Amino acid sequence: MAVILTHLKAQRIAKGFTQETLASAAGISTRTIQRIEKGEEAALETAKSISAALDCQNYHELCETTPIKNNPERNHQNDNVKLLTAIKSMRLSERLPQHEDKLIECGEANEAIEDHWIFSWRGMFLHGAVGVLMSIQIPVGVSLLISFMHNTDAVWPSAIGFTATFFLLVILPHLISTPAIRKAERLSSNLNIDATLSRKDILTLHKSMAEKITRAESGDRASMLDVALSLKKGGELLPVNKKDALVIMGAAAESGNREAAEEIMRHFIRTSQDFIAYCKCTGLDAKQAAYEAAIKAKSLGSLEAAQYIAKIETPPQRSVGIGSMLVGVALGVAILS
Repeated sequence: MAVILTHLKAQRIAKGFTQETLASAAGISTRTIQRIEKGEEAALETAKSISAALDCQNYHELCETTPIKNNPERNHQNDNVKLLTAIKSMRLSERLPQHEDKLIECGEANEAIEDHWIFSWRGMFLHGAVGVLMSIQIPVGVSLLISFMHNTDAVWPSAIGFTATFFLLVILPHLISTPAIRKAERLSSNLNIDATLSRKDILTLHKSMAEKITRAESGDRASMLDVALSLKKGGELLPVNKKDALVIMGAAAESGNREAAEEIMRHFIRTSQDFIAYCKCTGLDAKQAAYEAAIKAKSLGSLEAAQYIAKIETPPQRSVGIGSMLVGVALGVAILS
């Protein structure tokens, strides 16, 4: 516990003490007396020593108000500082590819097969929701039609549809893909980027991500969220790391980013619905963590969070704050590593 000795200077002068003589009588340094008289907090034992040296009944005579037991604003600032320190300790810049020649090689490989029909077809079917649905519905529809025409068992359409879909999406592209396509996909996979990006796009993305990381480490909440989402999904030159993504989102949420708080809430809600109701990334109780995140998101104006809080029948224990919770996770991992 800490106190502010507002009347220390007046009492010291009134009783004829200099800063040096009071420090000597109290058994502390002159610098400590100077610091306290400027309005900084004093530890409880220091306050008792000073009040005894000034022959006060207790240290409350030197205080304007009651002792400071807790300062939520100061605690909040400390949490933000710890979160930013945790983000810097992640060394995110070092996770980006460090050799430009690798970026250029990947871009050139992508450009070499940019107009290849196999590559375009795979991109449409594997990276687009419409393509995936079509690839599933067309074989199933054809197999259902065959089943109807030949009056066969209803199980066959599903089996045929699944087999055809698996063949179209997995086996056929592998059989007919060229060495150039496989090289481009391998390089893109190693760099954690989309295999359709050109050399210019990759270099631009690398520069953009480096700038985002720098801004995130300095406390820019929009950049924090962007970097966290890239880490969570994997991509944009960053490998997947959900634990670090959650810590960065926690920093963004504590800084006032509603979307980050909602994203954390959704993550823990999904986790709490699993058979094992704790987050494997953080080791936190998923229901408690979801509630913490919802409290934070609600305070930032989230209707989704307010509806979730209203829906749960028995809220977990009192909130300690999503920032404090993730601070503990980040520092714990840092200590263990």
